[in-house]
Amino acid sequence: MRYYIIETQISVTMCKVKNIRHFVKNGVRTFALAARGEYNVASPRIEVLADELKQSLSGPAADKLRLRQDRARISKDVSAAFQKYKQNLSHE
Repeated sequence: MRYYIIETQISVTMCKVKNIRHFVKNGVRTFALAARGEYNVASPRIEVLADELKQSLSGPAADKLRLRQDRARISKDVSAAFQKYKQNLSHE
């Protein structure tokens, strides 16, 4: 039992050391990038999201299109739910 407690304490300590090491490593890397003047370096994921936002439609016409699409989807969902409800009533 005592061995298990010591092993658990060591594992918790190692986890904390790993977290501190990761934090320091990330800080050093960020500082090095800033020292080189690379302040706004975006990750590939952020770049993909930014490209999607740039390519998406905007303005009143796009809003009307989205509203029509939303209305059609809601109508479809309500219709399907109502049909399911009618089927449940007929089986009772």
